[in-house]
Amino acid sequence: KLAREAGFHYAPVSLVTDYDCWKEGEEVDQHKVSETMTKNIHNIRRLLVKIIPMVAAAGCRGNCPEFIKNSLLTHKENFPAATYKKLKLILG
Repeated sequence: KLAREAGFHYAPVSLVTDYDCWKEGEEVDQHKVSETMTKNIHNIRRLLVKIIPMVAAAGCRGNCPEFIKNSLLTHKENFPAATYKKLKLILG
């Protein structure tokens, strides 16, 4: 919800390491989970390299950049300088 209020496009991605908690007969150990996690990291990197340019090229078809204007209770002019500096990227 916070990403949407800031006008960010997002999609959740889940990476499964094991499913032995419900599947009988397929016990896994820490080494197997770690091995699967390493493969998952490789896969997510490949996914991000492929999908980020596609999302950037598609652009926003709605009013996403305008969402932040209605999400803030405090006007950005009233933010402390340090806070504004941290949020400048999304505040514009």
